[in-house]
Amino acid sequence: MSEEYVTKSGKVLTDKDLEALADEAEKGYEVSALLGVVETPLPGMPEPMKVTAYTSAIDQVHMALDQTQERLTELRKQREDINAEIKVLVAEEDLLERMSKIRKKQE
Repeated sequence: MSEEYVTKSGKVLTDKDLEALADEAEKGYEVSALLGVVETPLPGMPEPMKVTAYTSAIDQVHMALDQTQERLTELRKQREDINAEIKVLVAEEDLLERMSKIRKKQE
């Protein structure tokens, strides 16, 4: 070993220790596990991203933006569906009022 690496606790890391750490890093880390975050996201929240040694910060930002955009599109679709339902209900209410007026005139 050309350089000696020592942890904060004072343990000297061997080549074997460094290889094990490198292998672990290459597999990637689950950010939520490192931060102690609950694995299951709240409704409407994007799934936690798995960060690997090969995932750049800009890739992570793009993934988060993609997930956010998908959720936004879903929410807009729900809003459109609700607006369509409201229009139908208003039209039905208007029709019922007209029918009621016609019945009153006939009586």
